[in-house]
Amino acid sequence: LIRASEGEDKWPLIVKNNVYILPGVPEYCRRKFELVKEELRGTPFFVAKLFLDAPEPQLAKVLERAHMEHPQVDIGSYPIMGNAQYKVVV
Repeated sequence: LIRASEGEDKWPLIVKNNVYILPGVPEYCRRKFELVKEELRGTPFFVAKLFLDAPEPQLAKVLERAHMEHPQVDIGSYPIMGNAQYKVVV
């Protein structure tokens, strides 16, 4: 449990290992984030999602080739059931 060293502090910041639970109220969240932002610095990473209207087996060879050409990139494929707009999230 982390609290600010000064000022009114009614909202706790809970930390367990590498999980930080911040308050949901934006003003309180910003204040708590200021307390721990240096601890959260690290190598930046990027995330992108593709929502595809194709069955997962149809994408397997393309994803395998992408992985072979870019081994430093982690690629996941997640089938979605019962959605009329897309069948897979990559």
